[in-house]
Amino acid sequence: MKRLFLILSCVVLSLLNFSCVEDNDLTGSLDLTIDSNTYHMPVANFIFANDVTNVVGTNVSQTVTVNVKGNTVRQYVIGYGRDFAELSANHPFGDEFNQEANLEFVSTIDAREEFVAVCGVLTMSEYSSDSIAATFSGKMLTKSMAMSLINGNATPEAVQNQLRNFSGQFVAVP
Repeated sequence: MKRLFLILSCVVLSLLNFSCVEDNDLTGSLDLTIDSNTYHMPVANFIFANDVTNVVGTNVSQTVTVNVKGNTVRQYVIGYGRDFAELSANHPFGDEFNQEANLEFVSTIDAREEFVAVCGVLTMSEYSSDSIAATFSGKMLTKSMAMSLINGNATPEAVQNQLRNFSGQFVAVP
């Protein structure tokens, strides 16, 4: 009897594990760390249109949006430079400045928080019609401070102390 119970338990656990893997394959996921706070988005989807890959990860209360110009496996610059030094060298950002990728985070828990990546890199490691995978890191600002920087109302040096580190990864499905 104990042997039968052990066999049935193993079968049930195997089925549960298999179903969890299928759910992740169907929904994708995205993780974002801002300074020391990590946010998990159990759903991440992508669409490719007009030569732009749009990824949206959400957990209902928080959303991360990533836009990448293209659909190839390579490294993309997020925002206005790979790092703060390159961002500073590119400032002011004229109308001709063309971003390769951007990333935004919105949280509606308690007071609404919005952050925009202003510099960093995104490394696309997989891109197919079934799923895409990438890692990313860089620096971000609150949306209002980022808009001041982008519109030329603030200099990189003026916002340097307000920069926040971010990093993360995603696997997105169509």
